[in-house]
Amino acid sequence: MIHTTLSTVLDVFSAGFFAVIGIFILGRQRRESYSRPMNLFGVWWILLGAIKAIEIFIRIMMYDYGITALNVPMYSIYWTIGPIATFCLLYYTLFLFTGHEKWRIPIIVFYAAIIIAIVAVILTSGPYVALDDAPFYLNQPGNIAYAKPVPDYLALLIIGAIEVPQISVCIALYSLYRKMEKPTQKYRLVMVATSLLLIFVSGFVSFIAGKTDELAWETVYRAIYLLSAILVYVAYRPPYSIRRKYGVMSILEEKSGEKSSSANSSE
Repeated sequence: MIHTTLSTVLDVFSAGFFAVIGIFILGRQRRESYSRPMNLFGVWWILLGAIKAIEIFIRIMMYDYGITALNVPMYSIYWTIGPIATFCLLYYTLFLFTGHEKWRIPIIVFYAAIIIAIVAVILTSGPYVALDDAPFYLNQPGNIAYAKPVPDYLALLIIGAIEVPQISVCIALYSLYRKMEKPTQKYRLVMVATSLLLIFVSGFVSFIAGKTDELAWETVYRAIYLLSAILVYVAYRPPYSIRRKYGVMSILEEKSGEKSSSANSSE
């Protein structure tokens, strides 16, 4: 019971931090030429929060009320959110490096195919059984045993389509550090890249938790995930001491500056 409560608390904070930052990014004023990539970047963080919200919902339904009927539809949403979120992150990063969106059709087609494959597997896997005593796996309680297990090659393809771009984006963002000129850009770049790295590392910890079935590993996984959420939150809303010491700006200061500059230009 204590462990379940702790897991829920950690996930609630993670979901909250991710969602707030995503909303802040979506609310930023920006040039029309890069509004879509920035909006998708904001959606990436919101979807990470949504993933955690789904985990919380399933855990509460499972352990507090013993309801497993919603596991399949919630898992379906859970598994389709992952590729969509990764697409948003990859789209933003490719635009950051290329400055254009001419490559968008191939990755749209690729991730659309991944999502279709996921939905097809769910619909054709046959009857299922919700396992209330299943070992920790894929960060979820109340796991589902399907009549037709997911083929290994498809599982690897789906996981690869999610994990490989994330670590690639992380490395790519670190490589941009020397090209950044403003302190806020450098600070935010390092914090966001480190947050993404921690999300990737948490995936490995989750895998270990699934293999060992140790509750301690599950707690470590959720703690790392929360740390990544805190880092990205601090990246866009740094404490006053950091702003003063390193000369960086909060996203709220940027928004107020944009409003004042637009007001002056209208005058």
